[in-house]
Amino acid sequence: VFEEYIDIVLEGDYREGQGWGGRYGYFFGGMQIQGICAYFYGERHPEMGIELDRCRINSMVDNPLFKQDDRKKPGQCRDGRSNCEDCRTTEISDIFS
Repeated sequence: VFEEYIDIVLEGDYREGQGWGGRYGYFFGGMQIQGICAYFYGERHPEMGIELDRCRINSMVDNPLFKQDDRKKPGQCRDGRSNCEDCRTTEISDIFS
C-alpha cells in the first residue's frame, strides 16, 4: 500500500479544481493525504475502503455545501448526499483526529 501511495504522488495526476485522477481532492486538504486517501480507496481500491464520518474522524471543519464560485452546483452537498451535516457545529468532544 505504501509503495502505491508513493507511485500516486510521483505520477502526479492531480488536476487543479478537480483533484487526484480528476475526481478526488477538490476540497480543502485535497492535494495532501486527505485527497490521496479518497482517491486510493474510492478509485483504485473501492473494495478495501469504508466511509468514515467526516464530522467525527479527521474533521476539517469545512463548509459542507458548495459556494456560488465553486465549479459545482451552489448549495449542493460536497459529499454528494441530498442532506449533509455541517461539521462546523460538531461538538469538539465528539471529534477524533
